[in-house]
Amino acid sequence: MLVLDSTALRAGLSLPLSEGLATTQSAMDEVRLGPEARMLDYLVEAGLKLLQPSAESIPRVEKAARECGDLARLSRTDVELLALALETGATLLTDDYSMQNTANILGVRWQGMKQRGITEVRKWKAVCSGCRRRFDEPVAECPVCGSEVRVGRKAVRGEKSK
Repeated sequence: MLVLDSTALRAGLSLPLSEGLATTQSAMDEVRLGPEARMLDYLVEAGLKLLQPSAESIPRVEKAARECGDLARLSRTDVELLALALETGATLLTDDYSMQNTANILGVRWQGMKQRGITEVRKWKAVCSGCRRRFDEPVAECPVCGSEVRVGRKAVRGEKSK
């Protein structure tokens, strides 16, 4: 089965329908507001399943995203889609690099659509440009010295994308 994010839902006609497709209500809502709304009707007729992840899997995704520094980059919809793929053992179909990165941390298979996809797992760290203090969550300004806080990345050795 494939779990589709909003980009994949918009692609519709090029999807491998025989593999089984699923998404969440929030992902459908994102597409329903745009010009590709008719694509949803086609996908539903072709067997797209509307599923929601359990409440237990959401914190697990949030924890993994927080550890790699991607939580601030993920929407609630992204978290739900990652949780659904985690629960069902499905492949996540997305071009979103933060979703791909978090999927790797969780051990969730993913597949890009139009983009090549990430080639290594990255961990993002917020660091003050003045006093070099590190923060778990990104902030605009350092509460200690008032300098700009920048987010930098580093590759995690030994982990490759799927």
